[in-house]
Amino acid sequence: MAPQLFDWQAHHVGATVRLIGSEPETRFGDEQVDFRISYGTKSRDYDHYVELFTDWVVPACSPALLTRHPLRRPADILECPLLAIEWASDHRSPPTWTEWAISIGRKYDKKSGEVAFSLSSAAIDAAVNGRGFVLAQFSMARDDIASGRLVIPFKLALRLPHPYFLAWDRSALQKPFAPELRTWIIASATGQESNVRELLEVAPP
Repeated sequence: MAPQLFDWQAHHVGATVRLIGSEPETRFGDEQVDFRISYGTKSRDYDHYVELFTDWVVPACSPALLTRHPLRRPADILECPLLAIEWASDHRSPPTWTEWAISIGRKYDKKSGEVAFSLSSAAIDAAVNGRGFVLAQFSMARDDIASGRLVIPFKLALRLPHPYFLAWDRSALQKPFAPELRTWIIASATGQESNVRELLEVAPP
């Protein structure tokens, strides 16, 4: 959401936003944090929260990689260099290549030399640079897909097991611009859900 946040701030003169990337979950009251965007069942740790959207992963690569490894069918992707994503143990990772293979009726055993990333964004950057196929989260790869830096040869997507959510400290809503920011984040998430369904041609649940 960082790029879009600049647009929001430009329309709210005087608002100061501090964006923090942190693996540990924030404890409101102990730190000067008003909102928390996170993923999964940790929403239960907060009194005030709302689900935002559930993301999808889709196999994506750079145009250059696709030129070097022409594909005839989806299963051919499994013969290409693959980039894996493995989140921290307290989060269930996004769908793996093994799960994606099962979804197309194939079997995939992890090969030696497969590179795994703890950050989805790092895996996507590696794919943009032609290092392999990544099961890219659409919310993070949207701009790369729109610009052509990443291509999706087959629209065979898998949904993440849990949604993202927005949590907030109740006192935060008394601060200037805070209610507007919360409304904007929720609206942006609604748009995200629509965009991914349109691109991947998936029906609402």
